[in-house]
Amino acid sequence: MSNHFTSFTVDTMKAFGQDLADLAQHRTESITNIRNHTEGMLAGFLKEFHDAAAKRRNDAAEDAEARRNHLNALRAEVQSLRETFTAEREAMATDIREMAAELRQACETFRNRPRADQASPAKESPRSSGRGKNKHNKSAE
Repeated sequence: MSNHFTSFTVDTMKAFGQDLADLAQHRTESITNIRNHTEGMLAGFLKEFHDAAAKRRNDAAEDAEARRNHLNALRAEVQSLRETFTAEREAMATDIREMAAELRQACETFRNRPRADQASPAKESPRSSGRGKNKHNKSAE
């Protein structure tokens, strides 16, 4: 058993201790590097995420503004059409009233015209008196 412990000299133990310290230092550096790399990646991902979210919000705001503008334009067109139709309807109603007034006036003029039997009672139409020549009526000859 004494051969086993003879390999553990002070110098070997110092070298072993130094190797362990070097490995611990390397491990610490590795962990620090991994942590820094991970933090950098997470910061990049968060920045991309926030940038993408801001872009989505801006795009959504622009789309909403475009929809509002389009809707306002449509509403303005609808209002313009309504006003045009109202004006045309009123113009048509005025025209119809004028035509009705002219028709009433023409009817009144027609009703109040001097009639043939009132103007000259001596004149009679041949048909109404029955005195006209009738080719088919042999008794009139």
